[in-house]
Amino acid sequence: MRAHGVTTLFTLCGDHTNPVLDAADGAGIRLIDTRDERGAAWMAAGWALATGEPGVVVVSNAPALQNASTALLDAQTSGHPVVCLAGGVGLEDRGRGHPGDVDQVELAHPLAQWAARATSADTAGALTAEAFRQARGGRPGVAVIDLPMDVQHARGDGTAVEPQPIPRIEPDPDLLSRATRALAIAERPVIIAGGGCWWSGAGEALQTFVERARIPVFTARAARGLISDDHELCFGFPNLLTRAAQLAYAEADVAVVVGTKLDVMLGGGAFAPSCTLIRVDIDPSAFAVGREAQVGIVADTRATLEALARDAEARPTKTWIGRLREAAHARAERIAARKDISSSPLHPGRLVAEIAAALPHDAIVCADAGELALWAIDAIPARAPASFHASSASALGALGMGVPWAIGMKLARPDRPVLALCGDGSFGFTALEVETAARHGAPIAVVVGNDGGWGIVRHLQHALHGRPIASDLPRSPYELLGEFAGGVGDRVETPQQAAIAITNALAAAMPSVVNAIIDPRVEHEAIPLIASMFEAKRG
Repeated sequence: MRAHGVTTLFTLCGDHTNPVLDAADGAGIRLIDTRDERGAAWMAAGWALATGEPGVVVVSNAPALQNASTALLDAQTSGHPVVCLAGGVGLEDRGRGHPGDVDQVELAHPLAQWAARATSADTAGALTAEAFRQARGGRPGVAVIDLPMDVQHARGDGTAVEPQPIPRIEPDPDLLSRATRALAIAERPVIIAGGGCWWSGAGEALQTFVERARIPVFTARAARGLISDDHELCFGFPNLLTRAAQLAYAEADVAVVVGTKLDVMLGGGAFAPSCTLIRVDIDPSAFAVGREAQVGIVADTRATLEALARDAEARPTKTWIGRLREAAHARAERIAARKDISSSPLHPGRLVAEIAAALPHDAIVCADAGELALWAIDAIPARAPASFHASSASALGALGMGVPWAIGMKLARPDRPVLALCGDGSFGFTALEVETAARHGAPIAVVVGNDGGWGIVRHLQHALHGRPIASDLPRSPYELLGEFAGGVGDRVETPQQAAIAITNALAAAMPSVVNAIIDPRVEHEAIPLIASMFEAKRG
């Protein structure tokens, strides 16, 4: 692991991993021991999202691997590189009824893009090298090594297999020429840049291409912040509720979609029928999701954007950009007006407005899944790479990643303020990891939007059935978890209280939990749209 640049690994100790943890500690690798394997795996993913390099998680045998499975599957489906080492029953003891005697390679197959078992100590170096190659090469994802106890205890030759450069797949020249010709006559071009741009290190190439060609760009998932939302040509996340995104889908004559599937979150690529769609992805299976492309380039994202930038000529897009900017400005004014809502309990839009106002320029925000994430996506800008991660960055639709993501990111980027935004429901999944943050010196700020229930479920049930069904939670004093962890806890109900508490939490030297009591009656404008989709399915 040291040969592959690993300085930190995330784990929950167990008898079946002691040899690995002992050796890692002796080699100077920092061990972050957590309260739950799911939290450990999400912290590894957070590390990857903050650095662009694989995160490493070490778990004990089958129950621990199964416990981490939600976070591992989330990383795999979202394309986040994670290497998982899973301790296991010794090879000679298998089949004798030992606890956890399960075929962990088979267990890992649905969770990972590669899984293998170590059968001798002498192959450990090669196996580790292959795991890192699989996790970071091509489309990133999860690689799992099953480490039987007797293999861990065996002595090998101690030789590390040095990492080899991963060859970049260059774009096909003919397809590149077709893309360039289509862009050369475009009047209303648009780019949607996805997570593949982050993982391939294509941020600079993307910005160069955008600026030379004068093409407006939307950024999704891990690509958020590669071009600042403050940039004149950047329009942030392609939220289908925004007029700018609606305009782009309805009127773009050429669309370049780079490094992302066109899934439901991106409207399935619902561009106008006359739009020429150019898609670029290292993973050919990405093209199976969403609208079919006229030009499909299977290649490295950075290599392709560099090639497109070399041939780019500025398009006469001033009028087109002006129309998109006018649409974006109108929505921005509506969102900005939320800062004047003075009700108590807090309006969720006002809570997020207070967060946005308090954030330093280099802050990192992790918004957990749920209705509160919708408010966050509206109002919290991404001004730097790896600065804004919402549940929309997760393809699985899981809950609970907010706090562990934030911890992994803070440990990777200790110089940057990190804030986790959670609903009271999603916070409950991994809330105890606040103690992990305190123990390992990761002073994250956690803001819990407490509406006393599963808000998005409550509102959808009301829209569909006229009443909520089994969606209530107690208005628990979550701020006490901050105090329990040795940090600070605040309960807030007014905008003024929220502003002070959030500012203090971002500056604190220990983890802080702000328990923000929000109005359960306020629903996000996306709820009627989501409800109509459910109605259509029922119909």
